[in-house]
Amino acid sequence: MKVSVTIPTYNRSYLLRKCLDSLVIQDYPHADFEIIISDNNSTDDTATVANEYIEKFKNDIHICYLIEKRRGLVYVRNSPVKKSNGEILFFGDDDGVYDSNWISSIISVYKKFPDVKAVGSKIDILWDKEPPAWVRNYEQFLGKLNYGNEVRVGKGIFINGGSFSIRKEILLELNGFNPEQVGEDYIGDGESGLCRKMHKKGYLLGWTPQSTMHHLQFVDKNATLKDMKRRFRNNGICETYILFVSEKGGVLSLVKQFLTILSRIPKLVLKKGKTFITGNEKYRLNLSFMLAFNFAQLPYICKLLLNADFRSYISKSNWF
Repeated sequence: MKVSVTIPTYNRSYLLRKCLDSLVIQDYPHADFEIIISDNNSTDDTATVANEYIEKFKNDIHICYLIEKRRGLVYVRNSPVKKSNGEILFFGDDDGVYDSNWISSIISVYKKFPDVKAVGSKIDILWDKEPPAWVRNYEQFLGKLNYGNEVRVGKGIFINGGSFSIRKEILLELNGFNPEQVGEDYIGDGESGLCRKMHKKGYLLGWTPQSTMHHLQFVDKNATLKDMKRRFRNNGICETYILFVSEKGGVLSLVKQFLTILSRIPKLVLKKGKTFITGNEKYRLNLSFMLAFNFAQLPYICKLLLNADFRSYISKSNWF
């Protein structure tokens, strides 16, 4: 099977090197896969790094470098698709380090289950140093994914964007990934939305534990309350996007959700206040994150209700 591996990147050349180093030593036949570096118009030396690898491996692996000027992960994921040569499209992250059998282990699932449409792999978090103990309980919000020790194939599986593969014909049929972060704003449900589109079609998805994507994270940046609250805020926005776009809830559903959240927040604040008396730190963290989740939805809902252009924009079905 011919494979195309797309690595979206933006101003992280120092991480891109580690990612590419793990891809050029894949045990999959080098003539049967290509690497597409999809640059979201970086201003650092990403182009220099990309061209270095293109030159170094020109007689071994086809590596190409594309620039996508539209800001947003959805664009750097989708724009290389029609230019790719593979029948199976792999998508990774520039802060990922991949086991040398990453491609081959995922392809083995497609070969064993010919009806499967998309396959992911195990994702672990690779910290630069030991994080605070509380962070370990929230690593799934950093992309960690582990369904166990056996290959799974089914109709309700979710796979994460750091280690995501899909048949090219299916991605084209479904009009690509959904939006996620566009510019500075988080607006949609990304790869989880793409999984939902496949679920609605009744398609089989797969997952394998036989290879791992190691997601590089930095304690001083990613193991902080500030960054974790940001992730919960993004999830709150994602929930509203699903309601309005994926479930076609309409304006009335947004009003109902807005009122529900308004009634929920005072209760969360009160419960959080009580934790200072009981000293329940774990519960206090959960409440802080739930408040971030709910507070993020309010301005997003207001923007949807008051801005017809924004409603039209996020309701697009095709993000190529």
